Amino acid sequence: MSKVPAIAIDQVEKPSHSNNYMLPLDSPRSPRPNKTVDAVALIMERIIMSNEKYLQSLQQPPQYKFPRLIQTFTYTDKQDVNFEKLRKMVYNFSYRTRLRNETLVGAIVYLDRIVQRSGIVISKENYLLVVATTLITIQKIYDDFHYALKDYAVVFGIPVQHLIKAEHAYLKLIRYDLMVEPDEYNQYREYIVMKFEATLRVSAPLSPNESLLHKFELRGIASIKDVGEFMLSTIGKQQKREQDDEECVRNELQGGRDNSNQSAVEKLLPGQRFE
Repeated sequence: MSKVPAIAIDQVEKPSHSNNYMLPLDSPRSPRPNKTVDAVALIMERIIMSNEKYLQSLQQPPQYKFPRLIQTFTYTDKQDVNFEKLRKMVYNFSYRTRLRNETLVGAIVYLDRIVQRSGIVISKENYLLVVATTLITIQKIYDDFHYALKDYAVVFGIPVQHLIKAEHAYLKLIRYDLMVEPDEYNQYREYIVMKFEATLRVSAPLSPNESLLHKFELRGIASIKDVGEFMLSTIGKQQKREQDDEECVRNELQGGRDNSNQSAVEKLLPGQRFE
C-alpha cells in the first residue's frame, strides 16, 4: 500500500479562542494528524468510491425500505470527494471536539451498522450528512464534551436545519442502537491496526466488580443490558443477604438454629450468636 502523505496543517482551519466550541491551539488533548485519522478517512473514501461504481451499474436508483428517512441525507457542497477532503473533515472535527482516536473506531462501527440496518448506499450525494452525523453521534455518546448542533454545523459548514433532520433520521435508521460492545470494537480496531499500523487501545470486558463509571469508559464499553444486569444482580445479592439475616433472627427467637441459613457474619464467627 502506498504511503499516505502527511497532512498540511497550515491548510486546516485553525480553532479560534473567540468561539467556545473550538479548542485553543495549545490544548494537550487536541489530536494531531495520525494514522487513525488517515485510516478512517481512507476507509470512508473507499466506501464512497465503491458505492459510486455500484450506482453506475444500476439501471434505476436503489429502492429503500425507508426512502423518506434516507432522502434526508441528500446534501452536497458540489465539490469532488477525495481522500484529502475526508481527512481534513475528520481531522478538523476531531481537533475541535477533542475526539479520541478510539472513538473514531466507533464511527466506523456506526457507519457499518447504519448500512446494515437501513441499506443506505453512501455516495457523493449523501456522504456529507452521513459522515457528519456519524461523527457527532459517536462523539456525544463516548466523549466527555459535546456541543450544540449549531456549533457542529459551523464546524462542518452544513446548515443546522439539515443536521437536525439528519440526526433524527440517523437515530431512527440505526434503531437507537448506540452501544459498542468490546468484542465489536476490538474487531474493527484490529483491522485498522493491521492495515494501517495505527496505535489504538484494546477494549477488554469488565468484571462485575468494576464500577459503573468504568463500564462506560471506551476501554471497556458496556451495553445498557450489561449495566442493567449488573445492577439487578447487585440488588438481588443485597436482598438475599437481608433475607438470610431475617431468617437467622427468626430461628434464634424460636430457640433453634438452621445452619443452612447462616448469614455471612455467622459463618465468619461460628462461636458467636445473636443476642
